[in-house]
Amino acid sequence: MGNAILEDLARIRGELAKLKTLKITVGVQADAGTNIHGKSVVADDTLIMIAGVHEYGITIKMTDKMRRYLGAMGLFSDDGKSESKGGQKGYVNIPERSFIRKAYDTGKSVIDKTAKEAFADMMQGNIDAKGVAEAIGKAAVEATVGIMGADAKPIIEFSAEQRKQSTSGAPLHDTGNLLNHITYKIEGG
Repeated sequence: MGNAILEDLARIRGELAKLKTLKITVGVQADAGTNIHGKSVVADDTLIMIAGVHEYGITIKMTDKMRRYLGAMGLFSDDGKSESKGGQKGYVNIPERSFIRKAYDTGKSVIDKTAKEAFADMMQGNIDAKGVAEAIGKAAVEATVGIMGADAKPIIEFSAEQRKQSTSGAPLHDTGNLLNHITYKIEGG
């Protein structure tokens, strides 16, 4: 074998070793990540909590203040049916609206294709291991943003006036704030 082939094999072996150490995290992150526009984005604790509620859902024990407020907004009647958990009165159930797991499930083939193409580029010497991770991270963020955009319908019909009163005019559905904070982060290497 010629020196060029040996050097190329050594380069490939080095990149494969680096690739094994890389970890790609996709979602709403407290520390800097990169969104699909290439911008570094940091989410605050409230946004992280909201993302968690969307991803997994939550059941909240309703306080009297919450009951008065939600009743005044017309979100439920005091018949006990719309605020029950397993027949137990006094709870609000916010259902799961998974956007990360759903994006992975529905976008897996696109992410796999991107990974294979990036890996082939790495083998050819066009990009390095971090470039492979960048391509996969971008594809995963695009898949997640696509799912969120498709599923961006409110669970409960809530008039524009009610939304303004309840969220100071800035619901995530209208502003895209949560959507814009979907990022990827690469660790290791």
